[in-house]
Amino acid sequence: MEKAAEQAVESACHLADLAGPDGWSTAAAEDVLDAIDTLTDTLGSVGEDLAQDLAAVAAATADTRGVWVSLWTTRRPGGTVRRRCP
Repeated sequence: MEKAAEQAVESACHLADLAGPDGWSTAAAEDVLDAIDTLTDTLGSVGEDLAQDLAAVAAATADTRGVWVSLWTTRRPGGTVRRRCP
């Protein structure tokens, strides 16, 4: 478990180094939001107090996803929203 968590952090840092402020595509942003949601859901399953604390993260990713979807459908008519982990 610890090794997988460490890999997630290393991947996030690597992505941040690569992307910079202008390097984000809609697909990359969606993938990152999916990862954040997945990790938030997983950590939230540890206990009710933690789930309540993490509710703000879930709300923030939902708001951000709404902004990206709006931009995406404006730029790509007929675009569809990708689903979270299968």
